[in-house]
Amino acid sequence: MHKFMICFNEQNNKSREYAGLLMEAFASFMQYDPAHPDLVISVGGDRTMLDTIQAYVGQIETTYFVGLHTGNLGFYSDYKEDEWERLVEDVKYHHYEIARRNLLEVCVNGTSSQKYLALNEIRLEQNRHTLVLDVLINGEHLERFRGNGLCVSTPAGSTAYNRALGGSIVSCSIRSLQLAEIAGIHHNAYRSLENSLVLDDQTTITLIPVGQNQAVLGVDRLSFEMQHLHSLTVRVADCDAMFLRHPHFSLTQRLKKAFISEK
Repeated sequence: MHKFMICFNEQNNKSREYAGLLMEAFASFMQYDPAHPDLVISVGGDRTMLDTIQAYVGQIETTYFVGLHTGNLGFYSDYKEDEWERLVEDVKYHHYEIARRNLLEVCVNGTSSQKYLALNEIRLEQNRHTLVLDVLINGEHLERFRGNGLCVSTPAGSTAYNRALGGSIVSCSIRSLQLAEIAGIHHNAYRSLENSLVLDDQTTITLIPVGQNQAVLGVDRLSFEMQHLHSLTVRVADCDAMFLRHPHFSLTQRLKKAFISEK
C-alpha cells in the first residue's frame, strides 16, 4: 500500500483531532491521495465507516479500509482512540490481517443503472400505509408480506438494524444474507414467515410491490424515494469490502464489548 486517505466525522472535535494526528503520521511513509487511495482510514464510529464505504464504493475491489473509533468500540473499528499510534505501526510494518466482508447488491426494476452496494443492509419501507410485497426466493414465491417493510442484511450488518428487528447474529465468515420483517402484520387473515431467514450466497431475494408501488429504499445510511417500483432484487455481491483487522480481536470479544459487558 502506497497511497492513503482519511475520512472523519467533521462534527466531532475528537475525530478531527485524531484525523490530524493520523494524517501527519501516515504522510511520513505513504502518499496522500484522496482520489485513488490504496487505504482509507475512517475516524469516528460505525456510521462514519458506512459513509466511507459508500464514498469509495466505486473502488471497492482495489481499496482497503481500517477504522479508528473515537467513542465506544465499534464493529468496524478494532482500534480505539488511544491506540492510534499502534494503528500507524501495524500498517507501516504489515502487522494486520485482511478480513473480507460480503456486500449486498441491490437492483431496482431490473435495470443496471439502478444498482447499489450495501455493507450493512438494505431496507424497503413505507410508514404512511401498509406495504404489501410478494417475496420470491430464487424466483419461487415464498409469501405475501404485509407490514412496514423488509430488511435484508449482511453478516456484518446482522448486529445492527437486523438485531433490533429480532434477527440472528451471523458470523462474518459465513457468506450469506438475512431477511427480516419490519413490523409485520400477523393474524388469521394475513400470515407470513415472521422469523428472520438466513440464506446462502447463491440466493436471490426478489421483492415485488402489490398495489401501491411507492416506498423508501434504504442502502446503509442512504435513502431513496421509489415512486414507480416494480421489483427489487437482492443478492450477495461478487465483490467484498476488505478491512485491515487487529489479528487478536475476536468475534467473542466484539460481541461482549458491544452487547454484554457493562464497561
